[in-house]
Amino acid sequence: MKADTLGITEMVGYYNAYIQNPNPVDEVRLNRLKATKELATIIIEDCEKRGIDYRAIILKEVGDRRKLDEILKFYDIE
Repeated sequence: MKADTLGITEMVGYYNAYIQNPNPVDEVRLNRLKATKELATIIIEDCEKRGIDYRAIILKEVGDRRKLDEILKFYDIE
């Protein structure tokens, strides 16, 4: 569970950094975005298998339901 929580925290951090500079300017950044989204999918699937409320963890990190929804949409989760 701790690894899932840390993964979700990293997802939120990456989202925040990406939003501050959303223009992918090179192939490296595009590849990192793709890899991060794939990893996010794995983390969320693991949370679902283990019964971990990833939405509550993200909400605790961001403190705003609108931002929670934006993050899930960014990662193509919901």
